[in-house]
Amino acid sequence: MYLYVEMWNAKPEWLGLSDTERQAFMGNVDAWLGSIMDPETCSVYGACANDGDTAPRAQFSYLVVWSLKDKSYVKTVADGTSRVGWYKYFDQVNIGGEKITADELVGKLMEL
Repeated sequence: MYLYVEMWNAKPEWLGLSDTERQAFMGNVDAWLGSIMDPETCSVYGACANDGDTAPRAQFSYLVVWSLKDKSYVKTVADGTSRVGWYKYFDQVNIGGEKITADELVGKLMEL
């Protein structure tokens, strides 16, 4: 399993849209998500709005964690995100990697 994390903030372009324009845009996003979601290969593991209570706080307001069958599905998500025009309205960064255990992560840190 591959974990892919997207974190973003709204740009002024999003904040300047009317509710109707936002609904139309999100309708396109929902249609795209419906076309790629499959519990066996590509699904949202979880999402949240950053509540600001974590310290130190990441400077992103929103995040989604994708559960992907393998790394090849990152291209599906990233290309679709671009195609729907997401980056026009949101400033986003991504991270990802193969899902590992806590012990395996410690081992990777020890290898540094």
